[in-house]
Amino acid sequence: RWLMGDLDIAGYGPLLAALPLCAVAFLAFAWLPRPLNLLSLDTDATISGDAAVGRANLAVTSGTLTADRIISAPASADWGRLVVSGGTVTATNGVDGSVNTTATFAIDLNGGELRTPSIRVADRELGPSNSAWLTFNGGTLKAIGANNADFITTYGGGQNTYVASGGAIIDTNGFNTGILVNLIDQGGGLIKEGAGTLTLGG
Repeated sequence: RWLMGDLDIAGYGPLLAALPLCAVAFLAFAWLPRPLNLLSLDTDATISGDAAVGRANLAVTSGTLTADRIISAPASADWGRLVVSGGTVTATNGVDGSVNTTATFAIDLNGGELRTPSIRVADRELGPSNSAWLTFNGGTLKAIGANNADFITTYGGGQNTYVASGGAIIDTNGFNTGILVNLIDQGGGLIKEGAGTLTLGG
């Protein structure tokens, strides 16, 4: 499917919607210099395959983004970050930063809603230039698909995720959902929404 509307890559202005979003994203992520590697989405887009993020921040501020999976990019997988500040992001078959790397794939849930059956994210705490983890800060994480006793898993060394001042909002959406990783409190709280059971084991 095709991207509808403008796509803004920081410093480069709008691009015509002449390529599938996945192709535009790959070009932006693989070759933009690091200070400019931000792909900001504020419209509606659907990808029939995976959305691959590499050497870039994929920032969703409004609208909707739907993809099969959100994964690390095969050609530039040393780092990547998904930032949801508004809108709705749906990864039908999960978010998995470890698909093409064991390096730094981070997720920041600052607002909006991330819908997924599972998350696999880095927990690398190796200093300012080589760290990545999942941060809850006011966004909603909504379970879809099926019951999952191990909804969030990490790789890269640790078993920590972090709850900032905006808090962690988890919507079990009728499913029995388990979170076995640690939820480290950094001034926020945990709100459980929706039917189904949330089990914490970290």
